[in-house]
Amino acid sequence: MESTAPLLRDGEWRSAGGDYMPVKTMAEAKAVIKTETAKLWTIAALIVFSTLCSYAINSITNMFVGHIGDLQLSAVAISISVIGTFSFGFLLGMGSALETLCGQAFGAGEFHMLGIYMQRSCIILWVSCIILLPVYIFTTPILKLLGQEDEIADLAGNFTLLIIPQLFSYAITFPTQKLSLASAVMLCLDVWYIMSITVLIGHLENAVIAVGSLSICMNLDGYEVMFFYGVSAAIR
Repeated sequence: MESTAPLLRDGEWRSAGGDYMPVKTMAEAKAVIKTETAKLWTIAALIVFSTLCSYAINSITNMFVGHIGDLQLSAVAISISVIGTFSFGFLLGMGSALETLCGQAFGAGEFHMLGIYMQRSCIILWVSCIILLPVYIFTTPILKLLGQEDEIADLAGNFTLLIIPQLFSYAITFPTQKLSLASAVMLCLDVWYIMSITVLIGHLENAVIAVGSLSICMNLDGYEVMFFYGVSAAIR
């Protein structure tokens, strides 16, 4: 005779075959939600904190520069949104291959290959950073070619030279995130979308105010994106 014992017993959730048994009551549903939420946030809390801290580097920079002047805010916003996000998306897409390689190595039981793949990824991304260096060095003529105002392009070029170390930091941080290819593509499209909007806004009249205003809006939106990105990374 099939057992009819309740799924909940002494406050513990009973599982079968590594999965939860069918939920039949509201109490059981609450127990599942409570258990899974605790498991999710055990992993997601640190990932969310890490992604928010990484994003806050550029965000807080914009906040402080905004106290200097509108022109400086627009220049920094252009530098971060156009040059920074281009390199961010490029390197993120390349680093996403590590997730597939590590998954295969783990599944095959070749655990020693995890560290080797990590090291190779860091070296490849480091070389890619060197390839991207001309974009940072010649930011001013590139922005002028894209139709940005000379004042903004000149200041943005000077600021971009100062954030070259951030470019090389991506070679270390991206391999540790191990994004899947699909998630990396979606995130790249998101950051490049912001980049294209910033370039188009720079063609408006009174571009200094327009770009500065857009950067503030994108700053706030970015925190929301990074928060949910951290949660989704924990689910994967």
